[in-house]
Amino acid sequence: MTVYGIDFSGARDAARRTWIARIDGGAITWVKREAELGEPLVQFLASAGCVVGIDAPLSLPAELMDGGWEHWARGFSESFRNADAFRADCQQRSANEKKRAVEREAKVPFASWNLRLYRQTWRVMSELVSPLLGEGRHVVAPQQAPRPGATTLIEVCPASTLQHLGLRVPYKGPGAQLWAAREELARAFEAPALVVDDPGGDALDSVIAARVAAQALRAGDWHEPVPGEGRIYY
Repeated sequence: MTVYGIDFSGARDAARRTWIARIDGGAITWVKREAELGEPLVQFLASAGCVVGIDAPLSLPAELMDGGWEHWARGFSESFRNADAFRADCQQRSANEKKRAVEREAKVPFASWNLRLYRQTWRVMSELVSPLLGEGRHVVAPQQAPRPGATTLIEVCPASTLQHLGLRVPYKGPGAQLWAAREELARAFEAPALVVDDPGGDALDSVIAARVAAQALRAGDWHEPVPGEGRIYY
């Protein structure tokens, strides 16, 4: 069984900040930055052919997606040329920064179009999901049913995973104490030593995302609480 976990970034230098972890047969076989892939991330995902857990929002509250999730997702790249246009559209449609039902259930810190998150949501939808849907080479579960040979993207949240497991402690940043916290979490998730040396914690988050993706694949539970809003696996 091969799965991937991606800690996704919407920053200007996203290729340096986005980390990807691979699991083969239950073991983490590599962890690397997007910039080290040797090919665009969209091409990498198109050929992955397995379950990929992405730490980034893959939907909005149902009432903010005209025509339903698939119509909204397929047309995302054309509808929103930049991240600010995407956020402005959300603000026009909703007076409050409403969370999805799955975000409330998973106890995520921010709504998918929050000021601190909207660039990440825009990038994953514009640069990955929308183009890949157009090519028909992947599905997003549980909005779409997984099919053999296709890359299946699922939304994950490492912070929710840590909260659920009772392991939520500060671990991002410089300093000996935070380094020690990453070391402890790396042991808990059987991650390679290199994730401990990433002060941002993004490398570690990619490993957690991969572990969650593997768990989701084993469980095979593609139930969607609210049609179109997807699900956050943790």
